[in-house]
Formats: sequence, structure tokens, C-alpha cells
Amino acid sequence: MRTGMSRMTVVGTIGIALLVLGAGCGDDAGTGGTDDANNGTNNGPANNGGNNGGLINNGGPANNGANNGPANNGPANNGPANNGPANNGPANNGPANNGANNGPANNGAGSCDFNGQAAVKIDVDVAWDSGLAIEAGSGTLEIWFSATLDHNGNVIAVTGNPCEVVIPDFETNVLAGGEKVGTAWPQGIWAGAGIPKIDLTVNLAASEPGSQITIPPGPLVLGATFNDDLNDPWPGSWTGLNATDHDGDGKPGVTTLAKTGNGYGMPRLDIFNDQVRADQIYLAFRTILSLDGVIDSCEGASGAATFTMEQHAVGCHVAGGGECNNDQVNLLDNNLPQFRVTGANFELRKVAQGASCNDIIAALP
Repeated sequence: MRTGMSRMTVVGTIGIALLVLGAGCGDDAGTGGTDDANNGTNNGPANNGGNNGGLINNGGPANNGANNGPANNGPANNGPANNGPANNGPANNGPANNGANNGPANNGAGSCDFNGQAAVKIDVDVAWDSGLAIEAGSGTLEIWFSATLDHNGNVIAVTGNPCEVVIPDFETNVLAGGEKVGTAWPQGIWAGAGIPKIDLTVNLAASEPGSQITIPPGPLVLGATFNDDLNDPWPGSWTGLNATDHDGDGKPGVTTLAKTGNGYGMPRLDIFNDQVRADQIYLAFRTILSLDGVIDSCEGASGAATFTMEQHAVGCHVAGGGECNNDQVNLLDNNLPQFRVTGANFELRKVAQGASCNDIIAALP
């Protein structure tokens, strides 16, 4: 696995009601319910007069009421009175036909349902300055989460489990051997019961494609414990941290392994003795993540991320030896890259329920 960073913290429902307004044609109105009432007496040409009025009787059952009344059964149907304005009155065009169709019922269940499981990937472009033993450089932090989504109205409650964190490699300067240094995570570390989760709240403008989503800042702390993960200050030295064995291996922080071979060198623990090196580094780090994006489809979302990452080495293991002493940890910690974020983005995609971390990474390579 590769080395690590990060935090994250992914809704509302909009229903669409479709209303079809019926409109009768003139001939139908003329031969509607009134014809039965007109049987027997409507035998003269005057009967055609009343039925012609049906051309304007478009708009619903209100027209049938007026035409079916007992007034049509009297001798008045035989005279010009049947052509009177009674059939053309404004009652047929009243707002009653439009009322129910314009109500707030159209804002019911939305077109997207985000309940279930999702893959989330955060890509963070970073740069760092040179130090006593390292060269300035830049790279990309990558973090994958398996996220459980609980979609309720305009809010999605997200619980994220880290699946992978990749920290970019860096180069040491000539004084420290001019080597490439990188770390990788032990196999299966992210499945450990003690690995913290990240809890985020996703706010939705609507649950339709094109709608905006926002996630306020949320923290993920690995290898240390704070009273307030979001607001407590990050100490300037590793000695100011309450280091915590989140991966359950009996060592402080979370353990990373120094990469070897293919031009990689284990980090030195003595500037003047290249034989003393660390094969394991115990890290603590905090990421604070907020997101601002759009729903791309009912299967996912993407957008910009605001991201910070702070880290310390809180211990190490000497290759071929025992645990590092405090001076060795100080040297290692003081020469870790201090990342400056230059840009970040996120992507979320729904996956099948029960997807593994391998599935998560494959969904968003």
C-alpha cells in the first residue's frame, strides 16, 4: 500500500408531479350530458343553438353541471333561450381547474436516491520546501474512502472509512545521500477495528443532477487523539501530541514501512552515518476536509475540495535494531515534508452494497 493522508468529509429530494389538464372539443361538448336531458323536447333547430355553445366549454366537469341542469328540460330548450349566455359564463373558465396542479406537492421525493454505499476519492496537489536533509518538491496526495450514505431530505449523513492513503515520495539532498524516500502502509491496516472514521454532513440544494452540494469542514485524525479533532491546535513538535496506537500494533501512531529497491533508500537517522536508518516510521496526522461541488448524475458527484494536512513522526524503528531514541525521532520528524496544498478535488460514485476497499479503489482509480 502507499502512504497516507487525509480527511474528508457527501441531498434533498425533489419530486416532480405531472398534471394533465383535459380539454374537450366543441363537438363533444355539444353531444355531452345535456343531450339526454334534451330528449323529447329538443326536436327543433333551437336545439342546435344550445349545443354550439359547447365549443367554449373546455376545462373539466364544471361544464357538465351547467348543461345537465333541469333548466334544459323545460320548453325553454325550444326557444332561443338555449343560446343564452348561461352556457358561456365565466364559471367554465375559473381557476378551479388549475389550483391543485400548482401546489407545493411538486417538491416531494427527489429524482436521486443516494442511500447506500459510495466510493470517494480526494486528490490533493501539494508542494513542500527544502530542509536540512530534503529537497523542495511537489506531488499528489491521494485518499480513498468507503462511505456509508444516509440520505434524508436535503441532507446526507456520511460515515467514511479510509481505504488507502498515498503520500508522495520526496528526495533527500546530497548531505543526506541524495536518495528517493517513500513509505507504504502494511497490508490490511485499513481494515483494523481501531482505525478512526470520518463523519461528514452533505448539504444539498436539491437531489437532481446539476444541483449544488456542500460539505462543511470535517476532521480525520490518525495516530493521535485530541479533545476537539477539528479545533485543537496542531503542536509544533511530535512531543506535544497524544500519540495513539490506532492500528493496534503496539507502537505509537500508525506504522508505515520505508520503501526499498528501485532507487529508494530508507531514511537516515544519523546525518554522518549512512548505516543507521529507519525501516518503519510511526506517523500521526490530521486532515481537515470540506467540499463544494455538483451532482453529476444520480450515481455520483464531483467538485473542488478544501484540504489541509499536518503530520509528525512520533517514533520509528531502526533497521536491524530496536526502537529509535528521541534524538533519532527528532531528526526524522524535522525532515518530513511540510505540505502546502495548491489544489484539491473530489469525486464520489455509488457502488454496490458491501463493496470492499479493493472495489472502492477500482471504482475511482
